[in-house]
Amino acid sequence: MEDNNLENQTTSNAPLSYKVLIIFPAIWILIQTSIYKMRFAEAMGGAFGILVFPLIITLIVLAIKKIRGLSYENFIRHTFIITVVVFVLAIGGMINSHNDRKSETSQTTQSTNTTSSNPMSRIFYEVACYVGSARKCVKLGGIYFDGDGVEKDEIRAMELYTKACDGGYMGGCSILGLLYDSGLGVRQDKTKAKEFYIKACDGGEMVGCSYLGRMYRYGDGVQQDKTKAKELYTKACDGGHMDGCTGLGLMYFFGDGVLEDKVKAKELHLKACDGREILSCSFLGTMYSNGLGVRQDKTKAKEFYGKACDGGHMDSCKYYKELNEAGY
Repeated sequence: MEDNNLENQTTSNAPLSYKVLIIFPAIWILIQTSIYKMRFAEAMGGAFGILVFPLIITLIVLAIKKIRGLSYENFIRHTFIITVVVFVLAIGGMINSHNDRKSETSQTTQSTNTTSSNPMSRIFYEVACYVGSARKCVKLGGIYFDGDGVEKDEIRAMELYTKACDGGYMGGCSILGLLYDSGLGVRQDKTKAKEFYIKACDGGEMVGCSYLGRMYRYGDGVQQDKTKAKELYTKACDGGHMDGCTGLGLMYFFGDGVLEDKVKAKELHLKACDGREILSCSFLGTMYSNGLGVRQDKTKAKEFYGKACDGGHMDSCKYYKELNEAGY
């Protein structure tokens, strides 16, 4: 009789357990696709990771504890508990990842990593990268490259960046280009840098266009071509990468490969400064402080130097202090 009751209880709980295990991945997919505008296939990959990871852990736990009479109900109970824990960790990582993504679109790439040492984020990135999220492979690569909460491993980081680039995430390609361009973590190779920048730029990654434009402007690893540099800077600037606007603004200001046009230069630097490109803010400060292409205005100069200083440009902090002490 007791065996029959247990069997009936297990059977009656089975549909509910199934529903519970399906609900979490479904919520994940809904949040990622509707709020964070992630591609459905990538969201599915993350959801699969959320479900598979606790299932594997559960099997290990059950094996270690040697639970006798392994029943469907016991298996589901353990899996459910671990799934809840993993889901909470994943949500924390997802929120942190979303914040990282916003910083990617609003700031020039200055390093390979924009993550924090939050262990929840790393767990999330490990799982997401494993199941096919190329973007999260880049985040994970940054963690290993900088040794952020883990042992520094540049080889592992390069593998992850390469996986992201090969997986179609052009941000990984632009980072590979930057590393080969500067010789960070790898032997400097301008030819490889150019190849990765081209792949990134052709794939819609404006960072790659901007850095490729810089190579052509200065003839750095390529034959100097100011016309091509202007085209690439323009593409990057129009695509929202403010470093491209800064480069193009400097070309117009100095008449470097284009007809000198300080009005155009001012417009481009204003756009870049509004997009948090501190070099353009500082340059605008210099323009207004010295009356270069604009009417001299020390008050405006101080304002732009202040923005650049807030962004971490130390020379601008010095100029701001000097103007402030002079009464502007």
